[in-house]
Amino acid sequence: MQGRLRLLARLAVSALAVMAFSLIVAALVYRIGRPWIFDELDQAALARLGLTTGFFNGWFVSLELTLPTIWAIVGLLIFWRKPDDRAAVFFAINLLTYGISGPPTFNALVRDDALWRWPYEIVSYVGLFTSFVSFYLFPDGRFVPRWTRWLILLCAAWVLVAKNVLGAWQPDIPLAAIGDSTLLLIGAIAQLYRYRVSTALQRQQIK
Repeated sequence: MQGRLRLLARLAVSALAVMAFSLIVAALVYRIGRPWIFDELDQAALARLGLTTGFFNGWFVSLELTLPTIWAIVGLLIFWRKPDDRAAVFFAINLLTYGISGPPTFNALVRDDALWRWPYEIVSYVGLFTSFVSFYLFPDGRFVPRWTRWLILLCAAWVLVAKNVLGAWQPDIPLAAIGDSTLLLIGAIAQLYRYRVSTALQRQQIK
């Protein structure tokens, strides 16, 4: 990438990185100030295991936030190493944003503090969208088979519906499960087809 496209990529990655890491820090501060509340039965169960509620809260928060942080750092490193490689930039953005869309602490943060709503909506939307599309682009950034490029529109529309109407990743909602499963199944089929027509190196990457 060169010229304006490279500048736009840098601005986009920079903006997403600022939002992603700000959300991670805000989620950490939020959970420290509002720890998980345990009833007497839960406290008794933890006590029998020799654990305190404080320890469990710390462990759960680290479990929630460590993986998104690692993915975001890896995404930045990929972009830093290969800022002119379109495929690398795409997958860097995916790593930078996807981890934000899952942990419940981010949802709780947005629910209780409207300041973080739009950063969260933007980052989580990009993360979910790029995750679906990555099945059609991995590992070299080309759409294989070619007709899968049209699925970008379907993925974009579905993530909007899933997030704003159904609630993203809600397995108890049949329509949400069907939509997610359909796009993932198409992606898996695309990867199988790509494996058959790929080079030896690409086959190793797909594995």
